[in-house]
Amino acid sequence: MFNRITAGLLAALLLGTIPAPTHADAPPAGALNPDIVMASNQLAVGLGVLHQDYTEYNHGMAAAPYEILDAETGNIPALQVDYGLLRPHLFGQVALRIATGDTTYDGHYFDPPYAPVIATTSNTMVDFLGRVGYPFRAGGRVVLVPYGEFGSHYWERDVGYIEDYSHLAIGIGGRVLWNAAERLVIEAGLSVGATLFGNMSTGGEDFALGDRAYWSADTALDFRLASRWHIRAALDYRYWEYGASNADAAGIFEPDSVTKQTTFLISGGYQF
Repeated sequence: MFNRITAGLLAALLLGTIPAPTHADAPPAGALNPDIVMASNQLAVGLGVLHQDYTEYNHGMAAAPYEILDAETGNIPALQVDYGLLRPHLFGQVALRIATGDTTYDGHYFDPPYAPVIATTSNTMVDFLGRVGYPFRAGGRVVLVPYGEFGSHYWERDVGYIEDYSHLAIGIGGRVLWNAAERLVIEAGLSVGATLFGNMSTGGEDFALGDRAYWSADTALDFRLASRWHIRAALDYRYWEYGASNADAAGIFEPDSVTKQTTFLISGGYQF
């Protein structure tokens, strides 16, 4: 009896050390799809482009006789590093994205007659995103993952002087992963939440921005090239707002704004 128990414990310990499955493994009954597991357990580095669409609105707060105070639009080169983890009872993802480049500023001078201004703005953006969730098997080829997420955003823009924008974000979301064909996984996700501690600083002064809701949607296609190497194409859309700050002693304030970002990346990944 003692020998049987000991053998059983040793077997359980050995099974617990088995890594994520390879393409040769047959999935046990009730297990997560192995192609999905392989696509989700990797470190990936991607290059692409981020389209920035930022608009500041008057909403009756400034004396200027127009509703849109200024806008920033343009495509910026982006680099992103992702690490993903998928186990029978755990989903995890962390991502760091850096984008730097120029956009087009379309605004006005602050004083009458408020002449229009078109200029080039230098930008640097750094975004972090972390997600933790629980995977559910929905048939042999589909995995569903509800998750919670936490993120941060930093944006420096040079419009002749430096403005630094930042916020934290917390939200929830869901993800669908579908093994569409051998070695091919298609993903789609949707998140909603709220920004926290929004701030704009310039000239040594900080302007606290109002917290607002955000949402994001993304889709990706992952193809396993060889035993552990993957290529991935991903499209991500994010939307958030900032509420206007209070005016300082000189009557200067940061207005309401809306940011829309669309990022397309091609990545190479290695499965761990």
